[in-house]
Amino acid sequence: GRRGFERIDAETMAHLPNLETLWLNDNKLAKLKGLEHNWRLKHLYMHNNCISTVCSASSSLHQLRQLETLQLANNQLQDLKGTLEVLSKLPFLKKLQLHSNPLASESMYREAVIFHIPTLTQLDSALIT
Repeated sequence: GRRGFERIDAETMAHLPNLETLWLNDNKLAKLKGLEHNWRLKHLYMHNNCISTVCSASSSLHQLRQLETLQLANNQLQDLKGTLEVLSKLPFLKKLQLHSNPLASESMYREAVIFHIPTLTQLDSALIT
């Protein structure tokens, strides 16, 4: 079942500036914010939450420029174009999970993601060849 975190406490996270891996899967998080001070994050696991967008100004994602792994499967992400705009600015992103989101059912989803994020080696657990 879901654990119950509904938000990320930025004040608490500020005390962990060297954090490189963070598991926040299986919660009730609706927003990806509160990680402004955790720019060293390389691996972020946020699958099985309630996140509906990563495009809002309050989203921490654009500040996490060291990310290599981003697990956002089984959330409520809908805006493929906007999501790709944000994710394409992450220069080291290699592994991405977006399946089980509404945006993953858009036609040409896989091709669009691979085109916009050329650094990817893996999308939704499948290698990119």
